Amino acid sequence: MLLAEVSWARRVWALPFLTVLAPSRRYHETRGRRHKTITDWARQMLCLLRRWLPDRDLVVVADRTYATLKLLAACQAMTPPITFLTRLRLDAVLHDPPPPRQPGQKRRPRIVGARQPSLQAVPADPDTKWTALCQRWPDGTKRHLQAATGTALWYHSGEPTVSLRWLLLRDPSGGREPQALLCTDPDWTPTAILTAYLQRWQVEVTFQEVRAHLGVETQRQWSAAAIARTTPALLGLSAGSSWSPTACGGSVACVPAEPPGMPRPCPPSPTSWRASATSSGPGCPFFPCPRPPPTSKNFPSRRPHRCWPPSATRPDTRPTSPCMHGLCTKSS
Repeated sequence: MLLAEVSWARRVWALPFLTVLAPSRRYHETRGRRHKTITDWARQMLCLLRRWLPDRDLVVVADRTYATLKLLAACQAMTPPITFLTRLRLDAVLHDPPPPRQPGQKRRPRIVGARQPSLQAVPADPDTKWTALCQRWPDGTKRHLQAATGTALWYHSGEPTVSLRWLLLRDPSGGREPQALLCTDPDWTPTAILTAYLQRWQVEVTFQEVRAHLGVETQRQWSAAAIARTTPALLGLSAGSSWSPTACGGSVACVPAEPPGMPRPCPPSPTSWRASATSSGPGCPFFPCPRPPPTSKNFPSRRPHRCWPPSATRPDTRPTSPCMHGLCTKSS
């Protein structure tokens, strides 16, 4: 998802733009296929994104699932490298840079230097330098934190070595456990790392909205082909509706058109559609202007027993009260 600031919302939203179907290990084992982990899919997507945007600085924010050495090393090896921010384990094995090679020294050069103290022991160290931070949280509240930072090499036997900047955060009141973040660019400041990482919460908000309002993961068909068709379309609809007020402009309110056939209560809509209905113009492609409900003459049913005769009065199945989402208006 793209973390972009939506002008009319005055905040950063997560807008889907690229999806990949990642089946589970059991799905591949039952079909005799090689399993590709979610981090492998992420690496492939980032390589594609770097190929599309070779001259732009890319910053990736992810949760702890993607904190793997292979993925972080792949991001650093790209040209130009991709900056990756994620959570860091408190028991991660961190090392100093290797010492310079001495003249006449034999054997292969060292990969890492001396091992640094574990991040679990940093809060108890009296020599740790803490910096006070005041950061606004996604819920709108301000929190006062203490931060300690440093650079290191993350090393594990058999895995590539990654240079990073770690950031350890703790609550001065002691109400929360210390948390650690990492950034693959050692030049980032603690404030920049924390500000960028907190924007990841918008991804969870977008997933919650598309599940609750657009029916993602609630479709009847659970085949791979059906999921690959419906999920990208619904996520694209979510991104398009978020930008519709900016793209359409105007002050005329528009509401979703009713589907052909029998009138029915309007389906739920994302939170962004509420603002779109009051700011979109008549030419908005996402919210066409309302029109009278169709009749059986204009839209004959495929099933003859569902057709209503011209003299009969069709029952109004729409709710008598205004739509709770503020988008539907009953035609007179």
